[in-house]
Amino acid sequence: RETIRAAGSQYASMMRQIEVAETNLEGAEKDIQRVKTRYRRGEISKGAYRKLVEEYNGRIEEAEATIDGVLLRLRE
Repeated sequence: RETIRAAGSQYASMMRQIEVAETNLEGAEKDIQRVKTRYRRGEISKGAYRKLVEEYNGRIEEAEATIDGVLLRLRE
């Protein structure tokens, strides 16, 4: 990572994008685990559970797409 960052500001920007996406990915995964726990305890309804999991899965897909896109640009 540091080697890529040192190659120039464009590459440093790409690394920041990856880091932000990784943070979003980790956060969404943790949120899904919390929602699952709340659903199992009966704290939220099945509809709310599905809606939240769908929202978090969307965030995961978005973060993965960002990471894949940046990696593709770096390979070029």
